[in-house]
Amino acid sequence: MNTQFWTLLRDISATSRKFTGEDFYSVNSFFRDVEENFELFPAISSSQKLIFAKRLVCGTAKSFLFSQRNLNTYESFKKALIEEFSDSVTSIEIHRELEKRKMYKTETLMQYFNSMRELANRCDSKIDEASIIQYVINGIDGPRSYKIILYGATSFSEFKQKLRTYETVIKNMGIHNSNSPNFRHSYESRGRDFKQQSFQRKPTKFNASDAAKNPQRCFNCNDIGHLSKSCPNHSRGPRCLSCNLYGHKSFECRRANLNNTSTPPSGVNAVHELPSPINMCKDVTIFGRKLNGLVDTGSNLTLLRNSTYINIDAPPLKQTNTLLTGFGFSRINVIGTFDSEITIDDQIFPVTISVVPNSCTNYDLIIGCDVIKQAHLNISPTGVKFAQILRPSDNENENFIMTISDGSPTFDIGPNVSQHNRAEVEQLLSTYTPKKTKTVNIELDIALTDDEPIFHKPRRLPFAERDIVDAQVDEWVKNGIVEPCSSPYASQVVVVKKKTGNQEFALIIDA
Repeated sequence: MNTQFWTLLRDISATSRKFTGEDFYSVNSFFRDVEENFELFPAISSSQKLIFAKRLVCGTAKSFLFSQRNLNTYESFKKALIEEFSDSVTSIEIHRELEKRKMYKTETLMQYFNSMRELANRCDSKIDEASIIQYVINGIDGPRSYKIILYGATSFSEFKQKLRTYETVIKNMGIHNSNSPNFRHSYESRGRDFKQQSFQRKPTKFNASDAAKNPQRCFNCNDIGHLSKSCPNHSRGPRCLSCNLYGHKSFECRRANLNNTSTPPSGVNAVHELPSPINMCKDVTIFGRKLNGLVDTGSNLTLLRNSTYINIDAPPLKQTNTLLTGFGFSRINVIGTFDSEITIDDQIFPVTISVVPNSCTNYDLIIGCDVIKQAHLNISPTGVKFAQILRPSDNENENFIMTISDGSPTFDIGPNVSQHNRAEVEQLLSTYTPKKTKTVNIELDIALTDDEPIFHKPRRLPFAERDIVDAQVDEWVKNGIVEPCSSPYASQVVVVKKKTGNQEFALIIDA
């Protein structure tokens, strides 16, 4: 039984991954894999664990063990290795390696996928499946129109089905052949070995005549005078050598495929690209980057090229199953969406942007109706002008003056008072403040001498007019026109001034 145990343990150690401390295989991942193997032997002792783990250590890690003493237990062995090699691998280094890792010429799709998963498992913290899937898609070199079917997977099982479908499509189209010029050039240009990720350049002697004959040429735009790493048109994607347009390579060029077709032209002698009579392009600012956008009133959505999305500091994409149908019933799968704000003509518009493959458009951004409906669009021969629609909430801070009134007090003093006396009276009335006077314990008692009622006329007259009224009433009594009466009710007397200046009065009698 003991012999069978050691034989099985030796076979497992022969198939397990070695730990060197020199690559991106972290010490935490090493002990995680080792202890998973220990679960196969519930009765394994600490000394057996130590022997099994030591058989898997080599390289720099093994040299470190030779320099240590008293590592007689598995726990002390594990503690010493973790303290020495715990900081050898960080998650950002794993992400960088996943981003740089491309599919090799000698690999199949499943081999490349499993290699990427194994590289991601070297990280101590777990990397989500969606990020690993995106790294795998970016590392596959092939026609971008066919790579659309790889998007949309949310798990490894779904993605493996999409990989098998993609591999079948590539084989049926005859693109899998390694002798194909396009694929041979792309694979040979990488110059990477499957087992070793670094390479060394051989020193070469500088020759001035060779430099003059072979000036610097950019592999992105094919212009002379700079390299691809400093290309000013890098955000627009690669430049096609067939049609000189950006966004695709020559083997993906649709115009070249149309020119190479064997179908004879039907009544067309020449095809020329006619310039647009109106410039429908606008400068669009998003995340501080200025892009070239095309105003398209026939597009319901605002679209962004995938290469442009990678070059801007945009948020992560939201998964979507949106399928776009374009000219000639062409179908395009949206890679993902994100919410943002774009600035056009100093106006800010909130919008949900859909990211599409580079082969779908030559423009960085297509401005759709979801932005156009938020603005007044003015199209003229000089171009397009955006003016944002004012919402009712924009006018909340405006104040309107409804009524202007003078709050200063007015006094009815009379027309006969002079201007000087009028000013003094107004001053007295304006500055008068009622004050409480001192009170005493005295009651006022009105002592009446007879039974005649005490009353006052309901409409009082000024002292100057009372004399006029009394004289006129006495004259009427003397002449017998009226006679005295003791009734408390009397007719109202109103004094009216004539135009001649004389004052007369009239009796108003209510029937």
